[in-house]
Amino acid sequence: MSPKIAQFVKALDTLTPQERSELFTFINNREKATPNGRIILNEELRKAQTINFAPGPGACPTCGR
Repeated sequence: MSPKIAQFVKALDTLTPQERSELFTFINNREKATPNGRIILNEELRKAQTINFAPGPGACPTCGR
């Protein structure tokens, strides 16, 4: 077994049943997706990994300042 697969299985064991279900649904949808659909799913994955530390230029979306 490759180290990447071993690391993935180790991370999989830490997921809750709900998270595990969400992961398998995402993987299945990704495997069945068309090339354009896969681009959309990859974009959703990228956005889920983004952390917003502070408002950018302009106003804060919460307080308006």
